Amino acid sequence: MQTEEIETRFQAIEAVIAQLPEDYQPFGFFLRLSGARTEKSLSLTVGDIENAFSDGYKADLHSKFLVEHLGGALSASAVDYLLKYVVTSRKAILQRLSIDPARAPRQVFIDKNGRPLEGANVSTAFRNASARSGQVPPIGPRDIRQAVVAAYAAALTDRELIITLAQSEADSGAFAEET
Repeated sequence: MQTEEIETRFQAIEAVIAQLPEDYQPFGFFLRLSGARTEKSLSLTVGDIENAFSDGYKADLHSKFLVEHLGGALSASAVDYLLKYVVTSRKAILQRLSIDPARAPRQVFIDKNGRPLEGANVSTAFRNASARSGQVPPIGPRDIRQAVVAAYAAALTDRELIITLAQSEADSGAFAEET
């Protein structure tokens, strides 16, 4: 994808995210920032976040746990956003519903009723948001991931991309041996 194509695609993605129900927007923003896989992002738990940072990990690319769990490297802004969501937005939903954090769903992303977001509901929300924003064909989570990957690839030279991919493979192999 060329830079202009990528920019146009992200404008369309932003338009769709803006049309998502309010409680689904944080998930859309996270996908937009991270390019993480949908199913992995939906299964991410608050405990995962706490464990990833309990050993002194800084909110950056170095949390091997999050990289392995979400299926790719995360930008510092994606990790910062994830942490901010857990500490503020998610907590506010639970407080509004008088749900004790100890009894709350384990999943990070929850809806306005305090229930974990589910794949089918996310797909429906994106399909409806795409229709409201006039996006044909509809934009879904997979399209967001593809756009983020294309943007990362376009930002790197061929040499840098090869080095990054090689390092990613080496890191994931090393992580798999450690666990």
